[in-house]
Amino acid sequence: MKGMSIIQKTGLLLVLSLIALSGFAQTVHTEGKDTTESQATKYNRFFLEAMMQREKGDGAAAFELFRHCIDIDSTRAEAYFFLSQCYDDLKENKLSLSYMEKATKLEPTNQTFIETLAGAYINNRQYADAIKAIEKVLEMDKERDDLIQILIQLHEEEGELEKAISCIHRLEELNGKSERLSYFKANLYIRSGNKDAAIEEMKQLAERYPNDLYYRCFYGDMLANCNELDKSMAIFQEILQEDSVNERAMLSMRNVYTLQDKQELADSITKHLLFMPSTSDEIRCSMMVDMIRKYESDSDSCQIPLLIQQVLPLCPENTEMYLICATYYQRYEFPRDTIKPLIQEALRLSPDNTAARLNLIAYAWEENNMHEVINLCHEARQYVPDNISFYYYEGVAYYRDNEDDKALATLQLGADLINEETDRTTVANIYEIMGELYHKKGMFAQSYAAYDSCLQIKPEDSSCLNNYAYYLCIDGSDNLDKAEKMSRKSIELDAKNPNNLDTYAWILFSQGKYAEARIYIEQALQCDSTESSLLFEHAGDIFFKCNLVEQAVEYWKKSAEKADSADNKTLFRKIKKRKYYAK
Repeated sequence: MKGMSIIQKTGLLLVLSLIALSGFAQTVHTEGKDTTESQATKYNRFFLEAMMQREKGDGAAAFELFRHCIDIDSTRAEAYFFLSQCYDDLKENKLSLSYMEKATKLEPTNQTFIETLAGAYINNRQYADAIKAIEKVLEMDKERDDLIQILIQLHEEEGELEKAISCIHRLEELNGKSERLSYFKANLYIRSGNKDAAIEEMKQLAERYPNDLYYRCFYGDMLANCNELDKSMAIFQEILQEDSVNERAMLSMRNVYTLQDKQELADSITKHLLFMPSTSDEIRCSMMVDMIRKYESDSDSCQIPLLIQQVLPLCPENTEMYLICATYYQRYEFPRDTIKPLIQEALRLSPDNTAARLNLIAYAWEENNMHEVINLCHEARQYVPDNISFYYYEGVAYYRDNEDDKALATLQLGADLINEETDRTTVANIYEIMGELYHKKGMFAQSYAAYDSCLQIKPEDSSCLNNYAYYLCIDGSDNLDKAEKMSRKSIELDAKNPNNLDTYAWILFSQGKYAEARIYIEQALQCDSTESSLLFEHAGDIFFKCNLVEQAVEYWKKSAEKADSADNKTLFRKIKKRKYYAK
């Protein structure tokens, strides 16, 4: 029967409680006898209360009660044990360790105490002490293979490779030999400089399974690692005589040829594996990457498109191969019509492949094909419903297609998925667009809350600062001072942006600071390349307030020339009356 692993605390409370409470059945007093509570009974009463408080989750109360138990009787080990746990919870490693040592000293045969002490030593990187503690447990229970495995790791950490090997022998005596143990032991032999023992270990493994070519490959690999290249090659050739399509043996031969600087022979195996019908998809992809690298290093990249045409028909259901070929074409800027079909095929085979889908979304975005972006994102949400990126891109695509309700609904679904691990930039962008959409719907409170959320994440977001400030200004808000500060910060971040300059000018105008407003609107006009109708109208309003009526009218006329100003009755009234009117 196997014992409990090191540091395993599950179930310990019940076991130790029973140990501690084993004397509780004793009567405290009987008729006609001394009723004074004995030390043992008093200790047990406080220990039971401590355990109850610990069970309730009141660690502080339990801690004080355990300490009181020690004051009552300093020879009882279990109180020290639990105090050690309390100090461990408080990250007081040294105190935790000292109390655990005390508990073990008081009960030197308690396996649970010794194992927990070993765990504490490991946590403190006192590996030599941990080894001694584990060996004590193994003296009492020699069949604890879990502890022997920990010993192997500890001896490795201490650089005691021979002792680690000895522990593997102990495991083999308990459970018999295995591939994993043999391979591990052989590597330890290599690291300790005993190549002959390593080779012999793998030879025995191969002989133990004479009909399994896989183990013979292991033996050949070990010979190659020990620079016995000719012997190694002989084994691989022997394997291939029995199984001419053995991928494992071919890969090993390829490695030996590389070690022998016989690159042409190594490349011939690479090509053979690449075109061999039975080659697994994983190996074929690996060989394809190697061949691409080879042609690139040989400055013979014109061979790669031909290679792609030859290889793809051999693995029509291999998603990874399509992506490898697409990545190569992208790196060398091949026409999009060459790349997109490969990515589309990869996505058809693996519709949950996020990388392939994001590639296609990027292409659709560059082509301004919002309908395709929406379809790709909507389908993605069926396969990877927790990926917030697809909600973001779909929402923005709806926004750009002027489908505001669908955009807001999609972004709200994305916002519901936000957690601590969500990409902060994506989160900020979602909130910024939601702020814009809420404002268009007249939901000002929700708009401002969304902008605030964006700025909490990206306080240096110039676009968000500008839009938020402008809306505060035009909404007739009492927060013009707040708007002015945000707008000024947006200019500090992006001083040549005409939108930022226009917003700041308009806030100054709203504050009655017309001369200052004129300075910034003139800068905005110099930086603007779009000849914005709104910018011209703002310029006219500001110039009028600066008593420059002729220039104001000229700017109003320029604004009116823009198509989006046709329904602006107030603007045409300004021109006709040569006077400023507020909207």
